[in-house]
Amino acid sequence: MNQEELAKKLLSPSKNSRLEKLGKGLTFACLSLIVIIVAMILIFVAQKGLSTFFVNGVNIFDFLFGQTLLSQSYQPLSQLLLPLVRQSL
Repeated sequence: MNQEELAKKLLSPSKNSRLEKLGKGLTFACLSLIVIIVAMILIFVAQKGLSTFFVNGVNIFDFLFGQTLLSQSYQPLSQLLLPLVRQSL
């Protein structure tokens, strides 16, 4: 075996290195697809959830920290929450 053949053999990529590069590429593609799908799901949920506050004019702080639950009966939250907890036990 002369020097040229030996150098060519040592510098050319082997089958294992090609398979490893293919596997890394496929893994990166799948991971990228998962990240894109999760981002799209989050955007969809945020868009539908936030429309309640922007389109219908509901105040975010009243929604999170308000003392009353806006329902047909307009009862205080404590009167509605206690039967719900009691039934779940």
